[in-house]
Amino acid sequence: MTKNYLKGIAGDSINYNLVAAGFNFKGLLRKIKEEEEVLWLEILLVIFIRQKTIIASKY
Repeated sequence: MTKNYLKGIAGDSINYNLVAAGFNFKGLLRKIKEEEEVLWLEILLVIFIRQKTIIASKY
């Protein structure tokens, strides 16, 4: 952690809560990013399967 600019015991408490919230938010963003990558892979897989089906039905 960097320097706490908030004064007193209340300032320390506020600072700890803000740090914890930031840490949790960072984890949430990481989880969303991972799920987004999986979603894109699923979309590409569906597109590939549909194109393969269309090509196979022509022959």
